Amino acid sequence: MKKRLVNGLMGLGSCVVDHNFPVSAGPRYGQKTFFLSSPSKAEKTVGGVTLNHLSWASALGVPAGLVGTVGKDSSADMIVDELRKRGIDCSYLYQSLNHHTSESYVFVPQTAGERTVVMFAEPKRGRLIGVPQWLGSVSNCAMVSSEIHQFSLQTVWKYISKARRSNVTTALDFDMPASDVVGGKNKLGNENELIGILENADVIKASRTAAWDLVGQANTCVRLRSLTGAKLVVITDGAAGSELFAQGMKKPMSLPAVPPAGKIVNTLGAGDAFFGGLLASLYANYNKIPTEESELRLLAEHASACGAICCMANSTLAPTRKEMWLHAKDKIHEQYYDALRDLALKVKRRRASVTVPDRGGVLTPADEVDEQQVESA
Repeated sequence: MKKRLVNGLMGLGSCVVDHNFPVSAGPRYGQKTFFLSSPSKAEKTVGGVTLNHLSWASALGVPAGLVGTVGKDSSADMIVDELRKRGIDCSYLYQSLNHHTSESYVFVPQTAGERTVVMFAEPKRGRLIGVPQWLGSVSNCAMVSSEIHQFSLQTVWKYISKARRSNVTTALDFDMPASDVVGGKNKLGNENELIGILENADVIKASRTAAWDLVGQANTCVRLRSLTGAKLVVITDGAAGSELFAQGMKKPMSLPAVPPAGKIVNTLGAGDAFFGGLLASLYANYNKIPTEESELRLLAEHASACGAICCMANSTLAPTRKEMWLHAKDKIHEQYYDALRDLALKVKRRRASVTVPDRGGVLTPADEVDEQQVESA
């Protein structure tokens, strides 16, 4: 009898092209600032919450694929090129003929660290309901991931629910506060869809802001796991570290962040990198949620080490699998570097257990889908 694992990790969510503008200071209401170079020469880079975390999992050896939508434009070409470089499957990356690929403006201040991002949340972009066979990507997975950020909540809910019914491990990056995505001009869906997503997620990685917004500041980890029934809840708080609460534990664990080995360049994308490292660690453990303190510490260390590496680079994407170890060598201290190398070996051993050739390295052109077909959902 063949093992069920085929394709590793499939992520449903956003992929964007960022326009990076060097500025004298981050834009604020009521203040003026200056571009440090011509805005017409802004550097373009590829990112997106889901694409970012897939790239980090892939860099550690996890076979990965992206489920999403792009336009038929130069930005889509950039995204597909980065997917191909990293061996990330794009068989379920659908091209829509009538709108542009998602883009955002990133303002990069002279002082390193925090950046200001202006993005456009377009619920229609994430509507894959009318596209044939998009849910078929679930059947080839060992694990699926998605986001609460820029993608249609209806689509995420259907995807996560399908995976849960198929006994596929589900993981969610709860990145944006509920009040930002279920109301106002940025509405991505309704509260029922949001709760449906959370209740179908086995693993939830939430930013502190998103978690506080939903369940309050007291006993946040406990209350979020109680509300959702997730097997593992992780709440991240940047340099302050993370809090983990797994099924079977009496109380949450607070763990420090892995420190970068040098100067912090950019904190944008560190949470995505953290999630990618966490998923790789779970994948190496055959999706088993650890409950022992030592195992949870190692899980958090893997995740946080990826976040630390990301903080010392300008790109939110991970390097390619071949470039990963040279790239990471001077960005984290030796003990964390060695821990990631050990993780990559465990991932490799799990990949070797695949009895059906995985599609992670087999890329096909993005399917072209007429917008009316998507809108008919």
